[in-house]
Amino acid sequence: PAPAPAPAPAATAPAAPALPDVAGLTKQATDTLDGLKTTLGGITDAATATAALPKLNDANGALDKLDAAAASLPAPVKTQLGALVGPLKDEIAKVTALPGVGDAIKSATDPMLAKLDALTK
Repeated sequence: PAPAPAPAPAATAPAAPALPDVAGLTKQATDTLDGLKTTLGGITDAATATAALPKLNDANGALDKLDAAAASLPAPVKTQLGALVGPLKDEIAKVTALPGVGDAIKSATDPMLAKLDALTK
């Protein structure tokens, strides 16, 4: 005899839109921004800038992920992120003003500044 047909799957309600994991995203953002601050703090000349470039590029990748997730965060959380982003942008400006550094890391810092701005909007 032929096997009995499998029962039809039960109908499920459409999934509700996922709420952002505010605590998780905030921690991820803080960790990423703190790591970026540490990397920038280690840049003192063209040689250290060149050595830091892979970490800066990694940070850009992390910022891409954060930017996508941050779009769903509530305004108060974006304000908190803004408090972290402002000093970081100042650090980027300070580091890129060092002789020989700006040109060495421009390929990473230019898109990074745009991503940092997007985090708070």
